[in-house]
Amino acid sequence: MNFVDKYFWNNDYEKLVSRLSFVRILIGLIIAIRFTQLTNSYFILESNIRIIVSSIVVISSLFFSLGFLTKLNAFFLFLSLSYCSFKLESGTLADVIAQTALIPYLFIGGNQRYSADNLLIKFNTKWSKYLCVNINKFTMVRAYILTFTAYGIMSLFALFYHLQDDFWIKGQTLQLLLLDPYLSKYFPLFEYIFISKPALLRIISYVAFIGQSIFQVFMIPLVLTKWGRFFVKYWGMSFFLSSLFFINLSYLPHMEILLWLILFPGSKNASLTIYYDEFCNLCKKSMNLMHRIDYDYSLRFVGIRESRGIDGVSSDDMQREIHAVYKSKVYRGYDVYLLFTRINLFYAIFFPIFFIGKVSGLGVLIYKFVASRRLETFGVCDLNPSSKYTPQSLIGHSGECPSASRLIIPLLLSLQICYVAGNTALLVKSDSLVAVVYSKIRPYVRLMGLDLPIVFNETDLLMADIYVVLERKTNGNFVKVKYIGHEGERLMYHGGDIMHFSNHGSDYLYYGNTLPLHRYLIGQSGEFKKNERVMYYLNRLAVYDKLYNKHEKDVIYRASFYNSERTKLSVLKNGTSLSQNNPNNLIEVFEFKIDEK
Repeated sequence: MNFVDKYFWNNDYEKLVSRLSFVRILIGLIIAIRFTQLTNSYFILESNIRIIVSSIVVISSLFFSLGFLTKLNAFFLFLSLSYCSFKLESGTLADVIAQTALIPYLFIGGNQRYSADNLLIKFNTKWSKYLCVNINKFTMVRAYILTFTAYGIMSLFALFYHLQDDFWIKGQTLQLLLLDPYLSKYFPLFEYIFISKPALLRIISYVAFIGQSIFQVFMIPLVLTKWGRFFVKYWGMSFFLSSLFFINLSYLPHMEILLWLILFPGSKNASLTIYYDEFCNLCKKSMNLMHRIDYDYSLRFVGIRESRGIDGVSSDDMQREIHAVYKSKVYRGYDVYLLFTRINLFYAIFFPIFFIGKVSGLGVLIYKFVASRRLETFGVCDLNPSSKYTPQSLIGHSGECPSASRLIIPLLLSLQICYVAGNTALLVKSDSLVAVVYSKIRPYVRLMGLDLPIVFNETDLLMADIYVVLERKTNGNFVKVKYIGHEGERLMYHGGDIMHFSNHGSDYLYYGNTLPLHRYLIGQSGEFKKNERVMYYLNRLAVYDKLYNKHEKDVIYRASFYNSERTKLSVLKNGTSLSQNNPNNLIEVFEFKIDEK
């Protein structure tokens, strides 16, 4: 326990459990949105079994987000997420990371705040024996160590495989990735940077290679030191945020960001202490609201009539307007609310409004007007001790681990040991008995949330070379179907991309079709119409488009294949500008009708 207290959470277990409850809402919502997209796709394809499978996951993830039967739904999602994705032809590393993020909920529940379970228990205490989780600090430590080591060993072995990739060794991976229209949403920006400042992009790419290599190899030992823990926390979050906004990876970066919010909940010392007038009805209601949305217990409420005040601030000033202390600095009046919107994730969307109010002076005037008339307008109330807003303990003190946790701990430990031994054997001697056995059980280990996160490898980076644009004949003219654009960029078939999934609007279209098609096209030179596998994916994409738009059976499609030569000519090897390479060479065009077989 002292080991974890020292290196991870500084005894701040209450904040950790509260943060876990808040992140639960986001995990459930993101999984629900992703599988809702899949449900929509299978409604279009009229696949009833897959509609049922995806709908079950949507319902379970929504229940998990709402905190209804939380631990039961956590177990279901942990055990079924990867399996269901594969059945829905959309298996992805993001499912594995989501399963990793679910590990703490198998032990802790995550329904202590913001949950239907909590409301049911308050309504009828008889529900407590079914919905409460008898957690303790020892259970929490085990849960978080298993979660962190799961991600750490996956990252470690991913790097071992990366080191067999020439692009990675030469520090070229990030540059190629950002210049790839299929993988990078903002490739024109990075192409401009490369043409105008080629050395800059090369330097960024090489620095990323060094930093990511250190991050993946030394992640577990680094958290044992202050600066190492700082590096792991902020390098990881920076990498995940960059992936979210600049790289097309479906919901993978979303899950990694949420996993990091769970593993690194922040410092207990960075709390905001608010001094308010507990005799004021408006103040009381405002503090009650702030307490309810204080998702990680970062707020401390002190009534001015029961406190010793703040050094250097008179009692008259404290009664005149709200005061707060944050990191030893005193804030007053409107600035308290501005600070609150800046540091509280739940209210961060209001920060620009409050900031404009501060800069313009209008917000300050409104605050002073209301504050000076608050007692006359909103009335007074009985004195309420600020202890009302003191967080209740969310954890128990028993040394016993819940029975379900006692079962899951050896299972997860066994899987991690199996994963390390098996992948070590595959790297050292692929024909050894351990390697052969692990190769047989590897798919089942993956279904339990342990896989090699080998993304941005040579195969991914070569996908920019050859791509296909699909067009539909409508009223005598060919109209582009919104899968792939004429520069090889990924398009959104279903509307906008508010979630930044960049998956055509469904992972069925992305992981089930355009991604395997692009990977298969690597190294191909032509005669695509005679290629059964190419025509298989083109036919699937055409069928989807026909069903979605309710076209006639004799609709004609046109496939145009381009060789961009982005990687083949390799601007990274010869330093030639992309604009001088005539990148969009049309190599084959043909028309086809849907094969109804």
